[in-house]
Amino acid sequence: MEKKKIKKFVFNPIYDKLIKEIKNKLKKIKSKEIKNKKYSYIGEIKKNLPNGWGKMICINPNGTEGEAKIGEFKNGKLNGKGYIKFKHDLELVGHFIKDQLYEGRQLHGSRTKKDKYHFGHEIYFKKDKQNGFANIFSTDPGHSKPTTRYVGDVNNNISPFPHGKGIACIYPFNAIAEGEWKWQFAHGEFKVQYKDEYYEGTWKYGKLLKLKLEGKWIKNKFQILKEGSNIEKSYVPWIFRYPMGFMWLLTTEAGYLDCGSYAEAKKIFNNYESGEW
Repeated sequence: MEKKKIKKFVFNPIYDKLIKEIKNKLKKIKSKEIKNKKYSYIGEIKKNLPNGWGKMICINPNGTEGEAKIGEFKNGKLNGKGYIKFKHDLELVGHFIKDQLYEGRQLHGSRTKKDKYHFGHEIYFKKDKQNGFANIFSTDPGHSKPTTRYVGDVNNNISPFPHGKGIACIYPFNAIAEGEWKWQFAHGEFKVQYKDEYYEGTWKYGKLLKLKLEGKWIKNKFQILKEGSNIEKSYVPWIFRYPMGFMWLLTTEAGYLDCGSYAEAKKIFNNYESGEW
């Protein structure tokens, strides 16, 4: 068995090319203007609404300028190729349906300034669907190249959560976990690699329910330490043991959900399941 490695994230060039394509398209159209309390717009118009290619500057309730929406519009909303630049460090680029990104990149921060932290994801959802596929990435402070934090199925009810099959790097411990996620929790069959240690088992609500295999790389050779009936029912490896272990509650971002107990984790999980969040 070979160790898995944390992969560097490589930006898909299609989205950088898409921005250039949109800018070139705007240069070739016959533009008209619309100004009201909600936005100012310059571009193609139909029935006194943004329809076609154009650029919209949204107006905040206090009268200040908000985000800029650029691309294909339909009945006043981005519908097709486009990108949105917010006043803070957030940019969306890709394909939209009624202002909602369903295929493309969400980027927080800058790609050009090495001293600026950035994170985000490249994602694909089928039209009007909540489940999709994503490559989630982030850059550690002090480093210029982003690394992949998660690749796999996601859910978009609140933000793209790992939900389905996928592989994650558990930050900041650089443990690699592969298996069945539900609402960002490990929930099903899983394989976990931490340094030279390796585990297989079943998780529920982020907690190890049953360990099936424990192994270790010794002098670069993998050895099975415990397996099947040789594992005591009460045995829990230290990294999954509360309060000593740092992965006793396994989520894709350790500590992100701030669960102080298994009961709290279960409650959060069930809230997502019921749609209350």
